[in-house]
Amino acid sequence: MEIRVSGMVQGVGYRPFTAELAEELGIRGKVKNAGGIVEITASGEKQAMEEFLRRLCVSAPAGARVDQVEKVEIQLLDPSAYEGFLIEDSTPGEESMRLLPPDLATCAECEKELFTQGNRRFHHPFISCAVCGPRYSILKRVPYDRDRVTMDEFPMCADCAGEYQRPYDRRRHAQTICCPDCGPELSGIAGAYLDGIYLGNAKKDVGEAALEEAIYQIRNGGIVAVKDIGGFHFVFLPEDVPAERLRELKHREAKPLAVCFPSLEAVADHCAISVEEERLLCSAARPIVLLEWHRPLPDGILKGSSRIGAMLPCNPLQMLLTRELGPLVMTSGNRGNEPIITHTVEMQGLLKEGCPDYILTHNRRILSPLDDSIYQVVPLSDGSHVTQILRRARGIVPDPILLNEELNTEKFAAGSDLKAVFAFGKGKAAYLSPHFGDLMEFSCVQAREREIDRMKDLFSFAPKVRVGDLHPGYISAQGVEKRIQHHYAHVLSVMAEHGCKGPILGLAFDGTGYGTDGRVWGSEFLLCSRERFEKAGSLRPVVFPGGDAAAKRPALALAAYLRAAGISYGDPVLDAALESGIHTVENCSMGRLFDAASAILTGCKENTYEGQSAAELEVLAEQANEAYPLTLPRISSKGMLFGDGPALIAAIYQAVQQGVDRSELALGFHHAVAQFAVEMAGHIAKENQMDRIALSGGCFVNRILLRETVLPLRERGYTVLLNEKVPCGDGGLALGQLWGM
Repeated sequence: MEIRVSGMVQGVGYRPFTAELAEELGIRGKVKNAGGIVEITASGEKQAMEEFLRRLCVSAPAGARVDQVEKVEIQLLDPSAYEGFLIEDSTPGEESMRLLPPDLATCAECEKELFTQGNRRFHHPFISCAVCGPRYSILKRVPYDRDRVTMDEFPMCADCAGEYQRPYDRRRHAQTICCPDCGPELSGIAGAYLDGIYLGNAKKDVGEAALEEAIYQIRNGGIVAVKDIGGFHFVFLPEDVPAERLRELKHREAKPLAVCFPSLEAVADHCAISVEEERLLCSAARPIVLLEWHRPLPDGILKGSSRIGAMLPCNPLQMLLTRELGPLVMTSGNRGNEPIITHTVEMQGLLKEGCPDYILTHNRRILSPLDDSIYQVVPLSDGSHVTQILRRARGIVPDPILLNEELNTEKFAAGSDLKAVFAFGKGKAAYLSPHFGDLMEFSCVQAREREIDRMKDLFSFAPKVRVGDLHPGYISAQGVEKRIQHHYAHVLSVMAEHGCKGPILGLAFDGTGYGTDGRVWGSEFLLCSRERFEKAGSLRPVVFPGGDAAAKRPALALAAYLRAAGISYGDPVLDAALESGIHTVENCSMGRLFDAASAILTGCKENTYEGQSAAELEVLAEQANEAYPLTLPRISSKGMLFGDGPALIAAIYQAVQQGVDRSELALGFHHAVAQFAVEMAGHIAKENQMDRIALSGGCFVNRILLRETVLPLRERGYTVLLNEKVPCGDGGLALGQLWGM
């Protein structure tokens, strides 16, 4: 019998599992990787073969996912030619859907060995087995095998070679197998300075000495750049002094920093953890999960946030560091919006500038830069919850999103310029790239281009159509043949996840997007099918200063809204510019409405990271005992419904002057926006006889807005669809672009 197994069956120990199962059942034959699938030739007694086929599906190893088992009855020329069951060398192959493994967190068995004195892999920073360790980040070509990953640069010693071949060994055919005698090696680099001037590398430590020096540096308040699976992290104790130094380097003045805890118990010591949040923390992806804290960390880490971005160690090096030092800040090793650094030489450039204080690196090459994935769980008042992925990266990429029907052609989707993520679509699969930050940074553009070429090679993509955003100035959309409006793509991303062709009412609330009328959109109520959309409503367009400044400076949004309400902001130059209409644009972005409210209530003067003012407004609203009653009135014009944002901002402005509590106004603002969304959606859906509503766009990361929109719509009888597998922000746009016809 010939058997083809498709799914996530490479890099997860599926071949040794198959061989051991066959040996247990007395089946002869062979197994090999072919392209992205597993091919098996097997011969045995009828009952044994039936059990073999059953267990190939139901007993697959951790990390594997069997999507299909195809079998063909054949007459083997000579069954006796097979002595037992062999694992053969891999060969190229063709399959309708190629699945390649993401990087997998260190398993419990390897973690136990890591800390067992006397074990030959005690404190070995590269310990792994057939079901854990780096995968996609080190894969050079398919099929997944030792000579096709960057571990091929480290020949196995005799002991590791024996384990690699030994039946029933955890490391049988584990392509990342190594030990201190034959694997990659840690090294540490420190700089030498005189009167603040960099003189060169002071020393280079090797192996355990490098690890010990890194621990010493961190314990004494230093910042260490640590090369992990997907690139460098900056690592330091959760204390104010190193945090402020790091913020200066990264130009990250206000954004909270993620913390890696040594154990789930350590997380629980600081944060409340729900069942779903625990599941995410302990999953193979080991993502960052945003958790409510009950024991705060220093303000230099949290910057006023009510939540901690918590994660558990995903690799041996992180386990060694946190076991010794306790909770550690681990933030992406880069400058600001640049890609995460993967090369030691590039990190040495920062060492010359005095930060970090030490580099803990190794000589295993990383082929794809991968940041940490991020999730949040939003509880609803009826006891249910919404799980949102905010960044889809390490531990998930390149696992595709499976669609319920085939795409009409093979496509490339360019995504957006912010939170840049591209995608390839082939058959029933959408393959999203890692996250690349802001394409205004040339280094991000370069990293993105390299990953496009890499994914083309690994997956044999040959797209017939390239799709991008409607914005004429987007870097990501250069050279595309087809363009899809930004907010329509947001709604399409939800439709793609749920296999929906429409008709459906989509609410797309975000910071900015180029509209079909040349205005800045961002509060859209769209009647959508897979083929087309029609705008049915939004916020009332308001005249804004042109350019990108309004997205950076909430005060500009406030000035624009006050002027539209007939109130002078008090800045004669700005008032005159808005009055003249020179270099202005009409804007109906929900993100800018949040900016205007935040400028009044929190005093946020600058968005040093995307969504900062809205995040600060949400934190303020959470402190309120009750909501001050506010409304976002609906008005009608030219057959379309609009929300009167200027009226809402004017009401808040006047209430502040009357001394109303700002937290109550912040909560009242959230409730007013949510009520407006629910009432508008209900009216439009009823008029158009629709019972399904999709919510997307970055504003729906706001938990208050999400909670106060989802349940009321459900209570009115609507089916509410949300992004679950891709971010609701621009990181999910590429999926929507693929789904559009």
